[in-house]
Amino acid sequence: IFITSGSQQALDYLGKLFLSPGDTALVTWPTYLGALQAFNAYEPRYDRLNTAGGNMTPEAYRAAAAANGGKVKFTYLVPDFANPTGNTLDIKQREAVLDLAGELDIAVIEDAAYRALRYDGEGVPPILALDCARSGGIDHARTLYCGSFSKILSPGMRVGWVCAPRHVVEKLVLMKQASDLHSPSINQMVMHRVAETIFDAQVDKLIGAYRKRRDALLGALEANMPDGISWSRPDGGMFVWLTLPEGTDATELLARSVKEARVAFVPGNAFYADGTGRNTLRMSFTLADD
Repeated sequence: IFITSGSQQALDYLGKLFLSPGDTALVTWPTYLGALQAFNAYEPRYDRLNTAGGNMTPEAYRAAAAANGGKVKFTYLVPDFANPTGNTLDIKQREAVLDLAGELDIAVIEDAAYRALRYDGEGVPPILALDCARSGGIDHARTLYCGSFSKILSPGMRVGWVCAPRHVVEKLVLMKQASDLHSPSINQMVMHRVAETIFDAQVDKLIGAYRKRRDALLGALEANMPDGISWSRPDGGMFVWLTLPEGTDATELLARSVKEARVAFVPGNAFYADGTGRNTLRMSFTLADD
């Protein structure tokens, strides 16, 4: 386990560790904006990971990466209640990600920031757990699991972690020493105490509150959205993803939405590595009034 100053620092370090300018990272379309921001500093090329199937062959991924002067280095994804879509991968989809990563011989960065926030259904094993079962243990795994206390206990304490093979953790430790030496000890001590005493109760409290707010948002969308608009129905997490009719620009709608309805959202094109998806948007239900 490697402690970071929030999981965003973990993404930055992993980008620095694996990427050279021109290398390729496989990401979903859309994907977490903060991951793109972290990786962009290292000048990668992005290629599409289709978690529902229909990916290119490993040879095609390699050829496209080579044509850009680099190699495929890792795939990044949020398998549980993804930011921004709210979607969750089933076990077959997780196994397929591992299959592809094995054929390409690349790392899998599993961002598990929202995993504890499940409101419906049964949990699915983390990709890291499936990987360890395949490989015989974490030191033989290719999955790097990024966790955070920010979504469930305290965002201000900035305590995250990476669970990864020892040889990867050793490299991350060197990067941490060169960057900020270590995450503040007092933050770690406070978070340890809080997690040890109230973690389960806090998660249960959040699940109860957020489930009601998710249901309220889904009910409002069902009651008020016109034909031609679709949205995700997440089993957990913080977000609902809307797809508007083709030709609609969510960025243009934002100012009007705030002014007329006092509803803010994030235009979806920010979550696409190529800037497409202008007819999509992300809504968060966690800060809504009950």
